[in-house]
Formats: sequence, C-alpha cells, structure tokens
Amino acid sequence: MSKKKESPLELAPLDQAPSSGFSKDIAIFTDNLPEDEQRILDECGKEVLVMDGNRAKTIFAIDQIAEIHKHSVVTFEDTTAFILAIKDEQLDGEQKVYMDEFCIRSVQVLGRHIFSIMEVGAANIGKEVHRSLYPPIEQQKPKGFLQKLFG
Repeated sequence: MSKKKESPLELAPLDQAPSSGFSKDIAIFTDNLPEDEQRILDECGKEVLVMDGNRAKTIFAIDQIAEIHKHSVVTFEDTTAFILAIKDEQLDGEQKVYMDEFCIRSVQVLGRHIFSIMEVGAANIGKEVHRSLYPPIEQQKPKGFLQKLFG
C-alpha cells in the first residue's frame, strides 16, 4: 500500500483532464441557423474567447508576481550584505554600539518595506486579473418626459 504524498503547500492534487477543444466543437455548420440559435452561438464564442483571455491574463500575472518575489529577494540580499559590511567595520566604543543598532533596525525595516511593497504589487496585479474582459452591456435609462420633449 503506497502512502499518498502530501503537498508542502497543503493543496489537493490536480486532476489532469484533457482539453475539450470547445471552440472547435461549436463552430460546425453555423450557416442558416435560426436567429436565436445564432445569437447563442455568438455569445458562446465571446465567452470562450473571454475564458482564453482570462487564462492568459492569469498566467502572465503569475509570472509577473514571481518576478516581483525574485527581485525582492535579490534586492534584500544585496542590501543586507552592504549593511552588514558596514556594521562589521572597525569602529570605536559608542559609535560601534549605535551603528550596530542602526544596522539591525535597518535590515528589519527593509524587510518590512519590501514585503509591504510585494503585497501591494501582487494585489494590484490580482485586481487586473479579476477585472472582467467582458463587462455587461450598460442598459440606457429610458428618457424622461422632459428629455423626450427637449431632446
């Protein structure tokens, strides 16, 4: 009996379902359809296009967020190396105490700032992914009496 491998991120395993080719399936023999069926087919085509667009946006967003994380780690590493090099310089007495404390706090604040900026950047990218590519059509309000009368 084999033991199931647990995900380090505690995520459920993904089922590998084959792609349906849905857009190809709906494109068969669309000539001479009744108007309501053609409208449904047209709407379905738009929705499939939007789903493809959403998938592409999501994949691109994931790559962008990953780049933010990579850059953050590299920047944090470079900056802390610089700060620690200064901290290790030979200083005298009280100045050494102040520099040590300042450097320690600088590294802590740098980490908080980088994390905060990463979160904001990722959240803003997430908002763009969440924004619909297919917003509902705005219904025009019926004109009131005075608008009809005066245009």
